[in-house]
Amino acid sequence: MDVPKCEEILRGFVARAVAGEVLKPDFSKRLLDGLDLMKKPDAVKAAKARISDIVGEYFSSGDLGELVTSLNEMKMPHFQHELVKKAISVAMDKTPAEREMVSFMLASL
Repeated sequence: MDVPKCEEILRGFVARAVAGEVLKPDFSKRLLDGLDLMKKPDAVKAAKARISDIVGEYFSSGDLGELVTSLNEMKMPHFQHELVKKAISVAMDKTPAEREMVSFMLASL
């Protein structure tokens, strides 16, 4: 990380936010799990590759249910923003119908 004490500061902030009932404990766990994931570049790379595959499968099949199932199987809710990022960036080079698929997907999630 660019800021050496970033993790320490963030963990302290989250702990205070939970104690002050600003954040729910389950959300803070997901947030901190995401922070732990960032320390594992291979895991991040694998997650991004899997999300890329999921987006590709969605464009091939149009099966939203399969996309949701695949996402849930990853068990990484703190990383699902990558799906949005990947789907939008891929859709820019697609046909209007495929861009509409992404719009439908995002509205449905």
